[in-house]
Amino acid sequence: MAKLHRVAAVALAAGCGLSAPAALAGPWGGFDIIASDASGVAAGFVSGGTGTALPPQPIVFGVGDWPYHHSESRAALSETLLIASAGQPIASLQVTAGQTVLGANSTGFSAGTVTASGNGSIGSVQITLQQYPPPPTGPLPAPLLSIVASDAAWQASDTAAVHATPVVAGTASFGSLTITGSLINNSTISETGTQAPNESVDFIVAGGGNVRITLNQQVTAGAVSCVPTCTFTPSGITVDALSIHLDQVAVAGQTVSGDITLGEAGAQIIPLHWPPVSAAP
Repeated sequence: MAKLHRVAAVALAAGCGLSAPAALAGPWGGFDIIASDASGVAAGFVSGGTGTALPPQPIVFGVGDWPYHHSESRAALSETLLIASAGQPIASLQVTAGQTVLGANSTGFSAGTVTASGNGSIGSVQITLQQYPPPPTGPLPAPLLSIVASDAAWQASDTAAVHATPVVAGTASFGSLTITGSLINNSTISETGTQAPNESVDFIVAGGGNVRITLNQQVTAGAVSCVPTCTFTPSGITVDALSIHLDQVAVAGQTVSGDITLGEAGAQIIPLHWPPVSAAP
């Protein structure tokens, strides 16, 4: 596949900029929000002033100071989204998936510590983006995008303790993953195994626009405190096993922007005092 390059997640606040892994600081005195979630497949597009969306299918979430263990499973999933421009359909997104299992869990706030996590897996999934309606005559055009994956798994976790540094982490893996289509210039991306965080590849699309494909996309939320020095303290993480972003891509004479997400998980722990305050001397 094309060589991937790393996407840096950057936090900006109070005029200070720090990369997310640079500094994890600030003693906390308690927790205000403990939450986690996971979902399977989601998509959203905008073209010609018309927005269309496939909400996360399926989805599970949990929130609270007490321990929770929520799960959701779907033996089979079949969804079709018609993508419109100025109210007229120009493309369709078809999703079929089997054996989707999701979890949202928390250890609960006990003895000054807590872990929240979201996780998911899909046994098999196929996502096809193609022109719609098809041409009235001649052969069917090749798919704009074809995504086929098996044994996909993803997880996000946030662990925090009173007067300690919070720790966020995420993983994503595929038994197999193949992506092809005219929007990536008929290239083929093939991956297996555990993916490094935030690896992406960009394609300039013939006819206009570009497509970015990111594996194991991780976005860390948090705050920057600049007393006495600037430090970044995470408050949560979102992990997408596969994220595909379309930016002004030409489809059927129109431009389309939007996102396709396969496998998302999030975990969030926010302290009582936000941004975090310094410990008493």
